[in-house]
Amino acid sequence: MSTLGPRGLGVLSIAGIAGICLGALGWTQRGIGQVTASPTASASSAYQVWPGPPTPNARLAMSGLLLKVTSQANGITVIATQDGQKISSVSHFYPRGAKVYVLHSNRGDDDGLVVTNAQGQVLP
Repeated sequence: MSTLGPRGLGVLSIAGIAGICLGALGWTQRGIGQVTASPTASASSAYQVWPGPPTPNARLAMSGLLLKVTSQANGITVIATQDGQKISSVSHFYPRGAKVYVLHSNRGDDDGLVVTNAQGQVLP
């Protein structure tokens, strides 16, 4: 068993202090995980497609997406497919007050759907 020496002890001390600081930062940020939908937060543009009829821009952003929203007594059921493949991340039941948005970016690689609750918080 060898000794650490002053250099090894210094490295371990710095790593320990950094770990404590990062842990404290993480602790202060707990509970802030609620993300709200906004056009600039998720993509270049966000278009509401439910409730109500989609705007022409929303229909254009939905190119390649097939969306079926069914109203139920206490919420909605969303079934979304893209290029024939079910989008499982948004295809399920949501509580009353949910809204569905199509996201469209200028780059085209971040397109998709997001569902929010009545308060605008993104639902899983």
